[in-house]
Amino acid sequence: MDIEGFLSRPIGRYVTGDHYVVWSHSANLAGSAIWGTPDEFETRAIMRLWDFGRALPTPSGGIDVITDGLHLERFDHGAFDLVVDYTRQRAGEFSRRYRRQAIVHPIGMTAAVMVGTFSLGGMSHEWKAFDNSAAAFAWLDRPEGRAVAVEVNTIVEAARGLAPLVREVRARLQERPDLTLAAAARDLGRSVRGLQRELERSGTSFRAEVERARILVAQRLLVDTDLKLEVVAQRVGCSSLPIFSRLFRRVLGETPSQFRRSRR
Repeated sequence: MDIEGFLSRPIGRYVTGDHYVVWSHSANLAGSAIWGTPDEFETRAIMRLWDFGRALPTPSGGIDVITDGLHLERFDHGAFDLVVDYTRQRAGEFSRRYRRQAIVHPIGMTAAVMVGTFSLGGMSHEWKAFDNSAAAFAWLDRPEGRAVAVEVNTIVEAARGLAPLVREVRARLQERPDLTLAAAARDLGRSVRGLQRELERSGTSFRAEVERARILVAQRLLVDTDLKLEVVAQRVGCSSLPIFSRLFRRVLGETPSQFRRSRR
C-alpha cells in the first residue's frame, strides 16, 4: 500500500516506510509506530499520513489513537522541528477529534523529548504516556484492543525487517531514478506483474518507490550543487520542470526553490 492509496481509503489498511507504519483499524481506532532515526523526508510523509482522518467524519465519541515510538532512536534536527510545528498547529483539531491518545515512548532522553513535545503542544484531549504498547492498548479500554495489538505488532515487525526486494529496488532507483517498471523487473529477473505483486505484499508500490527516489536524489542535488532546476528535474527522471515541481510540492509541501533557499 502506498501513501496515496492509504489516504484515499484508510479504514482497515496500513502503509509502511523505512522507519514507520501508519494504520487505521476502524473509523475510531488508528495509530502509528516509528522507529530508528526518521529523516526529514520520512517525517513529512508520517505527518501527511497522520492527517488521513481529516477527510473522514469524526465518529461519535471520538477517535482512539496509539502513537508508538518505543524503538525511536531520535529525530534529526530538521525532522524534530517539523514534528514540533505540526503538533502545535494540529493541537486544537486533534483535541476535538480524539477521545484518547496513548503515547508509547522509549527509555532515556528520546522519551523526554517525545513526551515533552506533546506536553508543550497544547493538546487538551486525554492522553497518557507508556513504556510498552500492551499497557497503551489496555488503557484505551477497547474490546478489540488485544487482537489489534497483536496484528499491529506483526505488521511492525515485518516492516522493520524491510524485504530484500524493496532494498534492491531502492538501491537501483537511487542510481537511476528514471528507471522504468519494465526495466526494473528485467534487472531483477521478474515479470512486471510479479514485481508489482511482491512490492504490494511489502506494503509499497513501484510508483511510490520512484517518487521516493526522485525526491531523495533531488534533495541532494538542490543542496549540494548549483544545477538549474530544469537540469535537476531531468536528472531525477521528470519530463518537465512543472511535473517535477508539482511532485516536490505534493511530497514535501514546498517548491524546489524554497527547499534550496532554506537549506543554504
